[in-house]
Amino acid sequence: MIRMTLATLAFLAAASAFLFAVAQNDNADNPVVITVNDQDVTLDAFEQRFDIAMRSIAAQQGMELTDDLRAQLEPFKADYLTQRANEIAILQAALDDGLAPTEEEVDEELAGIQEQVGGEEAFADLLSQSGIGTVDFMRVLVRENQTVAAFYRQAETQVDISNDEVETYYEEQQDQFTSGEQACARHILVDDVETANEVLTALADGGDFAELAGEYSTGPTGASGGDLGCFGRGQMVPPFEEAAFTAEIGTPVGPVETQFGQHIILVSERTEATVQPLDEVRGQIVAQLEQQGASAVVDATIEAATIETFPDRLPTLEAPEDTPDTDSDSN
Repeated sequence: MIRMTLATLAFLAAASAFLFAVAQNDNADNPVVITVNDQDVTLDAFEQRFDIAMRSIAAQQGMELTDDLRAQLEPFKADYLTQRANEIAILQAALDDGLAPTEEEVDEELAGIQEQVGGEEAFADLLSQSGIGTVDFMRVLVRENQTVAAFYRQAETQVDISNDEVETYYEEQQDQFTSGEQACARHILVDDVETANEVLTALADGGDFAELAGEYSTGPTGASGGDLGCFGRGQMVPPFEEAAFTAEIGTPVGPVETQFGQHIILVSERTEATVQPLDEVRGQIVAQLEQQGASAVVDATIEAATIETFPDRLPTLEAPEDTPDTDSDSN
């Protein structure tokens, strides 16, 4: 439970911390590493954010955040610097638009997180493990995450999707709404043509396909009467596929030779490829176009901001020194 919540908190951390960042003081030991519209983020504030992100990655992978893992993640720090700068630009725009949540909304989400992890003690453990540390800092993260989320929702409402756009998307992305041709079949797999013909003779004499599959089939589906379920084109080897999609329904065909052996195939059902009508997927298309439009609004917001990053001011981890092998025999 805590691991899942750590991943959630990493999202909160990645989308926020601007209010904390601007309170840091710039000096030689704590230089400014991001400037967004005259607001500065210092190295200490950025390092705290990156530490939370690293802890979350480790938690999602079920790993401990060791020095070795930190060293592996260190090369991503410069990219994360750019990501943080973009997130702060979005947050600033959201605050300018008056999209900050009420304290009651923040309280409600904090209570929900605490309940999710199992109570007050587990919540305290979570704050410690995630690197967030204090409830006050957590409040900032939640508040800013809600603010950014509100900005995205507002961006979606600014997108006006016309019927022509929906129809164009439907025509251009037809594959998204197409269900391919399918066949439902059973098969009996044997090693040689002679055995396959023996099975075909038994079927012609009224034998039950499922029972004969259990008796003869060398494949793993023999125990289930040779049932393969339903499958589309491209899921079976070519000779098998060709037979399955051309055989008469209800009539055994074979032997069909593949690299696995000789198959007797019984197709019970086949459906043609179908395209969902536009009216059935209109809402899905509108939502997709709104999301694309919102992303364009966000991109424009970032583009309009004055952003500077200073990756050269980021410290790098020194490679650990090799230690002598004290267990080796000395001569």
